[in-house]
Amino acid sequence: MKIRFSDIMKATVLRERVGPLNLDFGYQCELEVDPVDLSISVEPVQGGHRVEGGFDFKATIPCSRCL
Repeated sequence: MKIRFSDIMKATVLRERVGPLNLDFGYQCELEVDPVDLSISVEPVQGGHRVEGGFDFKATIPCSRCL
């Protein structure tokens, strides 16, 4: 998703599905994240834009109990 703030003249809600993702944190720790639905609101304010958003996700990580 690319957002060009100069094109946003009124409060706007943007939604996009992203994933699945594979995040490598190093130290042999890799996180698999199911697809997520992003929801972002963008509102012009004096001197810029206010951006708020969030998402829920489900992740699978390997068990680290056995060393």
